[in-house]
Amino acid sequence: MLVYLGLICNENMQIEGFWYYLFTGVFEAATIHYAVAKIFGPLIFGRGWCGYACWTAMVLDFMPYKVPKYPRKKLGWIRYITFVVSFLFVAALFMAHIGNMERIMFWAFLVGNLSYYATGIGLAFLFKDNRAFCKYICPITVFL
Repeated sequence: MLVYLGLICNENMQIEGFWYYLFTGVFEAATIHYAVAKIFGPLIFGRGWCGYACWTAMVLDFMPYKVPKYPRKKLGWIRYITFVVSFLFVAALFMAHIGNMERIMFWAFLVGNLSYYATGIGLAFLFKDNRAFCKYICPITVFL
């Protein structure tokens, strides 16, 4: 899904794409992905669904820290900032009537994924916890 829809079909499957397609009123793969994998899947199967439906968590599972070494930090508030920033980014594009938003959303998908992976790997090493990104920064956990 990451490669086919994201890279080949140029569809933003990150939260920015979710907001973008909601704003345009189009029910595309990103809205289906978020409805199934990020909202209704976890409601039915719990948070364990993230490990199966999130490609960021999949990559972070290859990190060496399966069991966190330190107690959980009180940094969960950062996820709300990430959530709001993604919403405001897409809202600003619409309010500014930016042309060629499909291309901007594709680049936002690429940059977003790269920054998620870099941040996640960095936090995994810093906190000795594979899922530090999920616990503190992931904007999807706001839905959960």
